[in-house]
Amino acid sequence: MFGALLFPEGPPAPGAGKAEAYETTPPPAAGEPVIAGIDQLAFLVGGVWVAQSGASTICERVTWDAEHAFLLTEVTQMVGGKVAGQARGSFGYSPTRRYLMSGATSTSGTYTGGYETGSTGASWVFAMTIGSGAAIQNVQVTMSNPAPDSLVIAQATLQGGAWVTQSSVTYTRRSTGC
Repeated sequence: MFGALLFPEGPPAPGAGKAEAYETTPPPAAGEPVIAGIDQLAFLVGGVWVAQSGASTICERVTWDAEHAFLLTEVTQMVGGKVAGQARGSFGYSPTRRYLMSGATSTSGTYTGGYETGSTGASWVFAMTIGSGAAIQNVQVTMSNPAPDSLVIAQATLQGGAWVTQSSVTYTRRSTGC
């Protein structure tokens, strides 16, 4: 769900949109046992996650792989109603290390890769590397699911020994998009 990171010229501000009917796996309700492994991100499957700012729209679809071991992401960036970029990625889980992993590559040559460094409830923190050409940037990315149809991705860089938020993108789940 880090498509906005692959397209830095994409939506810098929270998106908007009305949630529509879709089939999905909701996050656990309060008091339910915590889900471990890749299943903790199963709520991402279903519908299309959309972030929009002006003429730029990023749409992400998430599906299970055939073995139900990875979540596969397909990202499309639209600008002015035309495809401006695409990316593919995945989320996985290391049972020996006990953390989530993520990676993606875009048609523009930008790539991301990272692993989970912590989580609390419906929020996950990833140590990520974003690269484009010879430029590489290390960032901290927090993915939060404040509601079933809302996903917030916040990016931070290390400044003076503290992580400082640089931008965030809010996705809204829709039944269709892009």
